[in-house]
Amino acid sequence: MSDETLRAFRAARTINAFRTAAASTEVVEPPATEVVEAPCVECGATVDPDDGPLSASIVAAAAVATYPPEHFELWDGGKENTPLQVTKDGRVFGMVAGTGCFRNGDTSSCFKYEPDPDPEMRNFHTGSLTLDNGEVIRVGALVAGTMHANTNMTLQEQRRHHEDTSRAWALVRAFEDSRGRLCVTGSVIPGLDPTFQAQAASAPVSIERWPAPGVRGTTLVGAVSVISPAWPVH
Repeated sequence: MSDETLRAFRAARTINAFRTAAASTEVVEPPATEVVEAPCVECGATVDPDDGPLSASIVAAAAVATYPPEHFELWDGGKENTPLQVTKDGRVFGMVAGTGCFRNGDTSSCFKYEPDPDPEMRNFHTGSLTLDNGEVIRVGALVAGTMHANTNMTLQEQRRHHEDTSRAWALVRAFEDSRGRLCVTGSVIPGLDPTFQAQAASAPVSIERWPAPGVRGTTLVGAVSVISPAWPVH
């Protein structure tokens, strides 16, 4: 462990101790805490017990969740549209842009979903995860608990809006099938509150396409679980 990391660890422990003391006027004996030697996330070195005990919960929080590879395999829906669905084992798959007109736009015109100018949809696949087989893939998030970003926002403001107000409930790969329909496949994030998960999974997903640097036209940047999706999937 580097000296800088060690100092940061000790400082954080001291601050937490002060906060705990300030929150209570009752003097109590601290419970015995089992000393757990854990590798540093940054450098892999083992934390010296003399530097202070680490609770098992902190060590567990550093563990990285992995996901079933089969949840992220691309699929083709055939002739019929496939609304988003969640299976009992946590797989999330379906179409998130239907073949009809854009619902929330100008009602006097029909704007249909057009192929994304960036086939890799890099402005949506901004995260990564590890599969059970060790493979690391790029993914995007399905979020809930927020509304669409305002159309007057910049791309940076749009991202800040979702980061400040939304919660991710699934990690997915987005792709277009052989008929040009926008599909996703992925997995529910483990450990979510069951009520929040049920509410998010029951709502249709509405996509956001915005101008982005290096992309001609608009590209996929977000997918939000809302009541009125932009391109409903029937």
